[in-house]
Amino acid sequence: MKLTVRFGAGIGIIVCIAASVLLLVPRRSRPAVVTPRPPAVFPAISRPNSKQQPVRLPNYSIHLAGTIVPSAQASLGIIQPGRVTALLVRSGSIVTAGQTVVTLDDSAAGAQFQQAIAGVATARAQFASAQTGLKAAVIKGESEVEQARQALFQAKAGEAAAQEGVSAARSQQHAQLVGAETNVAKAQSGVAQARSAWLGLKKIAAVGGASVMDVAGAKAQYMSAQQDLSAAEAQLHALNAGYKNGPPFQVSHAQQQLQQASAGVSAAAKGLVLAQRGASAALSAAHSQLDAARAGVQQAEAGQAGAEAASAMTRVVSPIGGVVTSTAIHVGEIAQPGMPLVTIVSTTDPGAEALAPMRDMASLFVGDSAIIQVSGYKPIHAVVSWVSPVASPDGRNFRVKFRLIRAPFHLPPASGAEITVDSHR
Repeated sequence: MKLTVRFGAGIGIIVCIAASVLLLVPRRSRPAVVTPRPPAVFPAISRPNSKQQPVRLPNYSIHLAGTIVPSAQASLGIIQPGRVTALLVRSGSIVTAGQTVVTLDDSAAGAQFQQAIAGVATARAQFASAQTGLKAAVIKGESEVEQARQALFQAKAGEAAAQEGVSAARSQQHAQLVGAETNVAKAQSGVAQARSAWLGLKKIAAVGGASVMDVAGAKAQYMSAQQDLSAAEAQLHALNAGYKNGPPFQVSHAQQQLQQASAGVSAAAKGLVLAQRGASAALSAAHSQLDAARAGVQQAEAGQAGAEAASAMTRVVSPIGGVVTSTAIHVGEIAQPGMPLVTIVSTTDPGAEALAPMRDMASLFVGDSAIIQVSGYKPIHAVVSWVSPVASPDGRNFRVKFRLIRAPFHLPPASGAEITVDSHR
């Protein structure tokens, strides 16, 4: 019985000592029990709002192994196969943006470019000739139309003059008729006066008051007056006969001239229409030639641009400034499309990358300060610029990027870096 009591007391003492030791052991030395998490999206963790009362946590440093990464990288290749005629750089060479690093055989491209230049010159000459032809067509068309318009104007003026001629001829004919009638009346009056004088002298001669000579003279005057009357009546009869048988010669001639003038007006009007149509057709043809010449210039210039592009393809130019990390071609070899000839990385504004374990993700935030140590360089200040919200394929690490502050010039890319992040738990 005593032995049993002593054994139970001993066990109780041992349990108390063990509990005291566990209470005295620091929390940080306890083994952490990590429950595996599935490779899912890591929840975003934001810093507490400034208006809230954050919990003050002690400073905590996270140590990561990272790599210096360039801000830009270019693997230069070609689109069409070509023989390398010059390799102007080698690994370690410093290049600038726009610098030629490889040249290819440009004999075919050069010949094509010269042909394209000649084609552009020919097309532009044809375009200039078409422009001259258009101006000539405009001038000629306007001149022909103006000439036709002047001919029509003159024809209408001739028609108006012919109409006036017809009116004048008819007025003259009427005046002749009135004059003939007046002459007949005068002749009749003269006959009556001459007859009266002759008969009076004849009576006077019968009583011896007039001589035979006086009577003979009066009779001769009477006979002459009758002849004048006959002539006047003949003229009046001829004029009246002319009215009945058609217009007289003067009126007929004037009417013929009017008909000819009217026909001239009609012909001149048709000539004006033809001149306008001809000018329009010539102008349209000249415009068509100009459009074709313009299209020829555009096509030739496009060919020249294509030739220039083909010529430019014989020069491999670096799009960035940096350092050559590798070359994969030699002079005389045939470069193939898709083959990286020269690889260049930028030496300005480099960054750093590292993989952070899941246990540190609760203490990593964008904006945390860090110190990056690269062999051969002084410590570099940096800040966390990006934290991947998705774990790596192994489900245990997350990619973290750093932005360097005042990075050394020409910091070698792909250099190993020891990164210390100042954070807290």
